[in-house]
Amino acid sequence: MVGDYEPIEAFLVGQGLTERQAAEVTFKEYLLRLKAYEKKKTEDWERTRWQTFVAARVAGSKVKRPQDLMKLPTDEREFVRVEVSDEDIQALINIGLIK
Repeated sequence: MVGDYEPIEAFLVGQGLTERQAAEVTFKEYLLRLKAYEKKKTEDWERTRWQTFVAARVAGSKVKRPQDLMKLPTDEREFVRVEVSDEDIQALINIGLIK
C-alpha cells in the first residue's frame, strides 16, 4: 500500500487480521480497535503496578500509593508550587543561567 496506510496495516495485521481483512477495515473501525488496544494496554500496566505495590507492601515497603511506586503516562500530573527568593534569582544571574 501507499504512505500513511502502512502503520495502520501493520497494527491491524499485528492484531491478527490478514492483509486482506486489514484492507477491508474502515477508518472508524480502525480507530475503535486502536482505542480498545490502548485501553487494554493501560489496564495491564495499572494491574502490574497494583500487583507490584501489593508485593512491595507485603515485603515491608512503606510506599503509600501505587502511583508513588511507578508513574504511568496516563496518571494525572501533580503540580508542585515552588517559591523562588531574590537570593535564588541573584545566584542564577551570578552563574549566568539567567540575565
